[in-house]
Amino acid sequence: MKTLQKKLLISIQQRDLVLELLEKAARNGRVAAPPPPEGAFYVFCDVAPCLDLTVDGERVGTSTNFCKLLLKKRKLALVPGDAFGAPTGIRLSYAASEEDLRTALAALDAFANEDCR
Repeated sequence: MKTLQKKLLISIQQRDLVLELLEKAARNGRVAAPPPPEGAFYVFCDVAPCLDLTVDGERVGTSTNFCKLLLKKRKLALVPGDAFGAPTGIRLSYAASEEDLRTALAALDAFANEDCR
């Protein structure tokens, strides 16, 4: 039972870290920080304001293209909301180490707030 409780605590800490870092990324209104997920190990956030912008002259346009450009520019792979019927959203798993989560959220923040123009 202690192992399960420890895993649950780690998952809660990972979730809280991602939510905290998404709040920071949301400072310019280009990424909407989501509510805490219930019973999942991922968050789904809205990036609608970025879809009307461009990255290196290419229009973002869709969440699929957002994720493609994010991968190309910042080497971060996320799942586009188009795959879930949510065309302005992206899905990010927090089943990763704290270091990886910090690196990933820094890349998302920089992409949304610096690269998208």
